[in-house]
Amino acid sequence: MTSASTTPETTASARKGLSRRGMLAGSAAAAGAFSFGFAIPFGEAQAQGAVPEINAWVVIHPDDKVVIRIARSEMGQGTLTGLAQLVAEELNCDW
Repeated sequence: MTSASTTPETTASARKGLSRRGMLAGSAAAAGAFSFGFAIPFGEAQAQGAVPEINAWVVIHPDDKVVIRIARSEMGQGTLTGLAQLVAEELNCDW
């Protein structure tokens, strides 16, 4: 005995709207759209006179203090020290 939800007619009609080619094209378009980097606008923070941020990862305060945000956890690879050294070298910061 088959249920109404698994009959060949219902599965064939459900698949008509989505083809393999359509799924591949949609996935490629979504991956391409999410692969572009962008800065997050901080309109409210700027309107209140807060410190402007270059992007979501590097903040330079008026007293020349640089804050680096890292989205990964440190697990012994030296990510925190290495990235801080890179940014300090590129911005000619006092280390």
